[in-house]
Amino acid sequence: MRKIWCLILLLSLTGACAQRPSATRTDRLKAVQTEETVQSVEAAQELSEAEKALGVRVETVRLAAAGYMLDFRYYVYDSEKSRPLASKKFFPYLIHQRTGAYLGIPAPAKVGSLRQKPRSHYPDRSYFMLFANPGGLVKRGDRVTIVVGKYRFENLVVQ
Repeated sequence: MRKIWCLILLLSLTGACAQRPSATRTDRLKAVQTEETVQSVEAAQELSEAEKALGVRVETVRLAAAGYMLDFRYYVYDSEKSRPLASKKFFPYLIHQRTGAYLGIPAPAKVGSLRQKPRSHYPDRSYFMLFANPGGLVKRGDRVTIVVGKYRFENLVVQ
């Protein structure tokens, strides 16, 4: 009986030693970063004129807050070009293409404007703007245009 237990123990130890070591954490991080870089380069080839001019990539426009807000997210890859998006002198607004309605960014007294207005954008970060959607006017699948100063992000599909 003792020989059997020793044999089982020996086989399990041999099997544990024979396993290939898994990839280290840094190897996995490098692989993910490489994949993200490839994806961002591919996405950069499909940028609109406004995205190229502002050094950003539109990530998404989504319904939020039970459909009463629209969450616009964008990724900054060139912080110098993206300065107009951080400027306090521009008041972004959203145009619902089906109805032509203009929707702005609310600015409640206690919280202030529902958009990020940093002094300058940092590269490789995402930022947001929240637009009002009174009465749930904009639905999933609708197309919208977002205007910031003279720049227009057109034909964005709401998710």
